Amino acid sequence: MVQVFILNMTFDIPVKILSFHLVVLSLILLAPHVRNLLELFVFGQAAKPLTPTALFRRAGFNRWAAGLQVVLGVWVAIGAAQISWTGYQEYGAGAPKPELYGIWSVQDFRVDGTLLPPLTTDEKRWQRIVFDTGGATTLQMMDGALVPVPADIADETLQMQQPLASLVIERPDDDTLVLSGELDATPTSIVAHRMDHDALTLRSRGFNWVQEAPYFR
Repeated sequence: MVQVFILNMTFDIPVKILSFHLVVLSLILLAPHVRNLLELFVFGQAAKPLTPTALFRRAGFNRWAAGLQVVLGVWVAIGAAQISWTGYQEYGAGAPKPELYGIWSVQDFRVDGTLLPPLTTDEKRWQRIVFDTGGATTLQMMDGALVPVPADIADETLQMQQPLASLVIERPDDDTLVLSGELDATPTSIVAHRMDHDALTLRSRGFNWVQEAPYFR
């Protein structure tokens, strides 16, 4: 857990406080066993059995406390399962997919009738369009940058706020997407093709338990 906390700190991941709390809780749980751990792992001696102190003097109270812990554990487990199932259905793999769900590779990008070649220095041309669950839409620019954009699809029209766009959607076939209209107040037409998810490296390579060298060098 300390390693996870260090990674969160050094890579600026927004769960620093949670991971720090988990480290502190782990130290609290380990505190009664510190002497045994030192004797076993540092000094090479046999660890002595640890007899926990009863919470109450009366056996009946201890049984009630144990039962309360079981009830609390079951309640927490049910709550966590319910939250996870709700998330799975709302924005996880079980959420309904939008009609344009997937990654679309832009093949033709024309601004005011002029074809823009796929140059990595072009700041206007799109490389890919990604439609995810929950209405999330992301543009990948030619330099590889991923730009999430507020977007809405209604009446066969893609409306964006930034960049400002109103593009009519046409589907010549299931794997072809044609967008035409205005992008930043300029006539624009875009032709994109759906990418095959199974052709991506993460899916196509399969799993390799043993490998002599890393795949990417």
